[in-house]
Amino acid sequence: MQAFEFCRDDVAPRFSDWAFAARGLSAQQKQALFGALCFAYRVADIPHRASEAQIAQAQIAWWRNQVQLMMGEDPAPVSNAASSKNRQENYIDVGSVSNAIAADSEFSTHPSLQCLAALLKRKPELVTRLQSLVEHAEHDVHFTGYQTQDEWIKDWSLRTDATWALLLATVELEMNANWRAIGLFAEWIMLLKQWPRFAKDGVIYLPTDLLAKAGLSAEALTAEPESPAFATLLAEQSLRLTQNARDALTSLTPIERNQSVVFRRWLHLQLAWLNATSKQRFPLYRYRIELGALQKRWITSTSAWREF
Repeated sequence: MQAFEFCRDDVAPRFSDWAFAARGLSAQQKQALFGALCFAYRVADIPHRASEAQIAQAQIAWWRNQVQLMMGEDPAPVSNAASSKNRQENYIDVGSVSNAIAADSEFSTHPSLQCLAALLKRKPELVTRLQSLVEHAEHDVHFTGYQTQDEWIKDWSLRTDATWALLLATVELEMNANWRAIGLFAEWIMLLKQWPRFAKDGVIYLPTDLLAKAGLSAEALTAEPESPAFATLLAEQSLRLTQNARDALTSLTPIERNQSVVFRRWLHLQLAWLNATSKQRFPLYRYRIELGALQKRWITSTSAWREF
């Protein structure tokens, strides 16, 4: 399988949101976009995909070495934090640590980075964004919860800035405050769609002070996952983040609007999903609402004049 096919099938399979949103992009733009998405999604998912912290650390070390190789640097040995039991685990061949790593480590250079190679050659400064995503994933392995809303937004902004800087670069745009607000909305949608999976592992990506204001706690959400108070909290935060994204989209320059069609299409799909989910009072644990293919085609086809 070619690198482009791997990334496309990973993040933009047929009838997916990104498949509809990316219609009309050039082959070069699709290759870079799907490569950036594949890298960001796979790295961010390490803490949730790995069965234990040791495996996650080994996976992160492998990705860190992949980025170093893209920079022309010699790969570094895996941190001793990954394992002190077996010296062999302190090197790049993390495929020997667990089969869980095999899907990525079978490649000498991961397909996502192969797809990003041309973009990184033109914009080598973007490598620091790849590094930021890897570092954030390592931090997430040891996640124990957010105490305050400021801590929550600050942490999300770190990943949002890195991810969207990569995505925007594929259409020759730069990261700024407007795109951060848009990226935080996208991060919120990802959280809602993955909430049951995260909560099942005891990972609650909402700050303690925000939960407390709603009369909730991480423990309460585990004991009673669906409650009116929880639905109300999600509705309030959805409204706030949607309004921030709406204001940001309104503030885009004509050039930004013209070059960001792919992202505005995708954002409209996320908003449609959020509105449908909100009307059902966020039944996240029971089922996930899915938009139909014809509905997605209509939304993306009319996104140019549709209000967000």
